[in-house]
Amino acid sequence: MFTKLKISTTGLLAASLLAAAPMAAVAQDMKIGVVNLNRLQEQAPQAQAAQATLEREFADRQRDLLAEQRAVTQLQERLQREADTIADPAEAARLERDLRTRQRDFQRNAQQFEEDLNIRRNEELARFQRQVFDEIQVFSREESFDVVLAQGVLYHSERVDVTDRILQRLQRAGGGRR
Repeated sequence: MFTKLKISTTGLLAASLLAAAPMAAVAQDMKIGVVNLNRLQEQAPQAQAAQATLEREFADRQRDLLAEQRAVTQLQERLQREADTIADPAEAARLERDLRTRQRDFQRNAQQFEEDLNIRRNEELARFQRQVFDEIQVFSREESFDVVLAQGVLYHSERVDVTDRILQRLQRAGGGRR
């Protein structure tokens, strides 16, 4: 029985090798490339232009938010400093109400700012990803690649890394939108 199992295992191994031989020949003829999308996102002028657009678009609101935060902090510090010296309990209660109202307003404004920024960031990211995808598609067709991989590659040699070539194409296209 043990001998039979050994023959079966040897037969299966031989069959596997025979079946894999044609696949290896096909794989040798394939042109495969790998793209590092994170690197493109960090270095492409389109990504940098999108970041600059977001910074310009949200600069005023961010400045206003920081001023509001400083005002709330100053009111809080004043209330802590003068808490013992405020003779009128109604005045102390009014200042505390004012502080709570300003804190609530600030938190609401900060949350709205973050939501708006995230929405716009996602819009810009989606636009950039479409540009990169389109550029990779055009590049792959022009250079006759059979497969171009991006995410999930555990190892690749420098020979198949086409990130620099895609980045050069994006740089030639410039920071402008396509």
